[in-house]
Amino acid sequence: MPAVAENTGRLFFYREYAAFGSGMRPDIFACGAKIGESIPGGVFYADLPVGECEIAIPSVMYPGERKMMVTVGKPKVQYFRTWMGASSFGGRTNIEAVTEEAALKAIQDLALTNEKKN
Repeated sequence: MPAVAENTGRLFFYREYAAFGSGMRPDIFACGAKIGESIPGGVFYADLPVGECEIAIPSVMYPGERKMMVTVGKPKVQYFRTWMGASSFGGRTNIEAVTEEAALKAIQDLALTNEKKN
């Protein structure tokens, strides 16, 4: 994996496999651009410019989206877990920041799903 460039931060997103909602793969946006998908059993990363950034995951079947603000670069590498919530028909994807220790344990058996190298 390439080193994190100066003036950027790396955000990892992962979703452990669960049968519930496994057919849904919502897009994940950061700083207004699509950076990947929440795929069951997958992990991806995006290198983004240092600064404030909104992460958004649109709901698949209902209006609205899950949002959170992060400061990219503080810390240099950050980890986020996504999972399906509500009902499998609702298409609501939850997101939370997790510790590096928890993330590294969870992602060790997940597939890297980066659509492009950042």
